[in-house]
Order: sequence, then C-alpha cells, then structure tokens
Amino acid sequence: MAELEVAKHGKNVVHLMAKKEHALSHRLREIAVEIAIIVFAVSMSIWLHGLSEHHHQQQEVRSFLVGLKGDLEGDVKALTNISEGKRASTPIMPTSPASIPIRSRTGQSSSKPMPPAMRTGTSCRPRAASTVS
Repeated sequence: MAELEVAKHGKNVVHLMAKKEHALSHRLREIAVEIAIIVFAVSMSIWLHGLSEHHHQQQEVRSFLVGLKGDLEGDVKALTNISEGKRASTPIMPTSPASIPIRSRTGQSSSKPMPPAMRTGTSCRPRAASTVS
C-alpha cells in the first residue's frame, strides 16, 4: 500500500515538472511538498513496522517466560517430592567427610576408619594367644 502512495506522489512530481503554466518557484514548492509527503509516509511506515515487530517479539518473550515458569514450577515440585521421599526413607547424612561411614568389603558400614591391614587386603585376624609356660 505504501509503495502505491509513493508511486502516486512520484507521478505527481513528474507531472508538476511537465506543467508550464505555473512559475518555476511555484512548481518547486509543490515538488518540495510532494517530497515531504513521501518522506513522511515512508518514515511513518518504517516506524509502524518497527512497532509491530516489537509487539510480536514481546508476545514471543511473554509466551517463553510463561512456559519457563511452568517448567520451573514442575521441577521444583519434582525436587521437593524427591527430597521428601529421601528424608522419609533414609536418615540425613552427615556433611563432614570424617563422619561418613566407611563400607567394608562385606558391605557393612562402620563409622570407624578401616585398619591399614584391611585396606591392603591382608588379614587382620587376631593371633592365637601363645601359651607361655
């Protein structure tokens, strides 16, 4: 639509230059008015197009943020359920590394550190008491 208006005003400029019945100053004023109308129409068209693009981008951002909010709310609920499930089934683990129970090879946990003999794989059975007579 804007292209048609520009073409129409362009034809008016050519038509005004061809008229010989008016003085040159009058024709130049009319040409200046036609050029001002063209510049104003093109500027207005560009401004309205930018405004429309901005509106569409804001709608996309709004829908993205609504979706993100829903995803985050779902994640919070899932993490809360997981957290509550672990609290109910297992005791809270201590945070200090020294107080974390160590599992032996048999799978039993112990709060005491493993003796060096068990770490190397050697036996740590107590020796039979020797009878000294």
